[in-house]
Amino acid sequence: EKGLAIIQGVNGADSRTVATYYTDVGRAARDQGLLEYAEETFEKARSIHIQAYGETSQPFAVNCIDIGRLHHLKGNLEDAKTMLRKAVTTFNVLKKENYATLANQFLAVVLSDQGK
Repeated sequence: EKGLAIIQGVNGADSRTVATYYTDVGRAARDQGLLEYAEETFEKARSIHIQAYGETSQPFAVNCIDIGRLHHLKGNLEDAKTMLRKAVTTFNVLKKENYATLANQFLAVVLSDQGK
């Protein structure tokens, strides 16, 4: 949290750098099994991404992948599917085919786990 305070002091509370910080911390927390903390930080990043870029932006869609993967780990398959579909849709709108393919791969795993 000390690192966040420094970043906020330099860049402002809603800056893109802060969103990146939250995303990085969320990924580290997820990888360490701290799923609730990861969700909290991913949601903070998502809020900043929406304010800074809107919901049809690459940062927002990448965040949707992170949240979707987290929901999958938590066993919330419907929420995972919703977030990953948002990512696929956004990447398709942005014509980011490689990212859309990645999001579709994660989505396929979720659908497989649902038996679909």
